[in-house]
Amino acid sequence: MYSGHRAPGEGAKLRLMRTPNRQSAADIADYSTAQAAAGKPGTTIYLRTWQLRRFAEEHPGSIRTATTADLARYLAGHGWAPATMYSVRATFRGFYGYLAAAGRIRRNPAAALPPISRPRIEPRPAPEDIVSSPCRDPRVQLMVELGARQGLRRREIVSIHSRDLVRDLTGWSLIVHGKGSKERTVPLHDDLAERIIERGPGWLFPSTSPRSTSGHLSANYAGVLISRELDGWTAHSLRRRFATKVYAESHDLRAVQKLLGHASLATTQLYVGTDQTALRSAIQHAA
Repeated sequence: MYSGHRAPGEGAKLRLMRTPNRQSAADIADYSTAQAAAGKPGTTIYLRTWQLRRFAEEHPGSIRTATTADLARYLAGHGWAPATMYSVRATFRGFYGYLAAAGRIRRNPAAALPPISRPRIEPRPAPEDIVSSPCRDPRVQLMVELGARQGLRRREIVSIHSRDLVRDLTGWSLIVHGKGSKERTVPLHDDLAERIIERGPGWLFPSTSPRSTSGHLSANYAGVLISRELDGWTAHSLRRRFATKVYAESHDLRAVQKLLGHASLATTQLYVGTDQTALRSAIQHAA
C-alpha cells in the first residue's frame, strides 16, 4: 500500500511510501506514549511521531534493524535544510535511545550520527511599516500586537485565557503558557489588558470548529491569519521585532531572555537583530 505524505509545515514533495510494518508502528506508538508520560508537549509528540512514521514508510522491514549508516543516508537523502536535519536527528537519538533502554535493541544506532551544524542566519524582524499598518480583522490586529509588543509565540497567543490576566501593584501582567509546558509571567501593556478584558471571560481566541479539542484556535491557523494580513511576514518575525526593539532600548539581554521565555541566553542572541537605525547612524561617519 502506498500513500502520499506532506510534512507538517514544510512543503515537502509527494512521495510513494510503504505503510509501516506492525512492529515499527507499535514501537512508534509506545515511544509516543512514553513521551506523553514524560510530560512532553503534544506538538512535540506529534512532530516526532510524524518524523518516525515517515522514516518507517521508507525503510524496508522493521525500523529496529536500521543501522547508523541507514540513518545517515536517510538524513542526507532528502535535501532538507540543516534545521530540519537537526530536528530529525534529535528524533532518532531519542527514539533509538528509548528502544535500547527498553531492551528492544542492543545498541542505539543514532548515538554515532555526526553532529549537524546549523548556519547562523541574521534575524529578520518584521518592518515597522508592516507592523504599524492596521489589520482588516480586529481579532488579527490583537494577535499581531501580542506578537510585536509582547513577544509571544503564536501558540502562546492562541492559548491566552481570561484567567491568565493578573493584577499587581504596578499594573497588569499575563501568565504565558510557553513551550515545554513552562509558564512565565510578563508585564502587559495596559491597553492590551483592557482589550483582553473587553472580549469577556474564556479563551481570547475561541474556536468554533467541532474538531477543536482545546477550545481555542490552533497555532497554525493563527499563523496563517497573521501572515495574510502582514503580506507574508510571519508571527515569528513579530517576535524577532520585539526582541530587537527591547534590546535596542534596554541593552539587557537577560531581560529579553526572560520576556521571550528562553532557557538559553544563546538562543536569545539568535533572535536579536541589528538595529538598522544604529547602523545608518554609524555609516554616516563614512560620509
